[in-house]
Amino acid sequence: DVDKASTTSLTFYDEDGCVIAQEYADAFPDGLSFVGVSFQDDIVDRVDIQVGDRTLDNEQRGDIVVMDDFIYSEPVPKMRSW
Repeated sequence: DVDKASTTSLTFYDEDGCVIAQEYADAFPDGLSFVGVSFQDDIVDRVDIQVGDRTLDNEQRGDIVVMDDFIYSEPVPKMRSW
């Protein structure tokens, strides 16, 4: 679950490294949080995933987030334009 706002996000980049979208998971303490993004065209080159503000092995208290069940389209090789 995500306990703190703005600690868990997906940031999407195009092939030039420009951010094309950033979505945050809503905080929902003691529940499940979801975030999803869909694009009409094949424009995503890279995705950065930020989860919580602490790691699982960190002894400090914080917003520890664990993820599973990713759904994504099959990766397609880039076509070269000569």
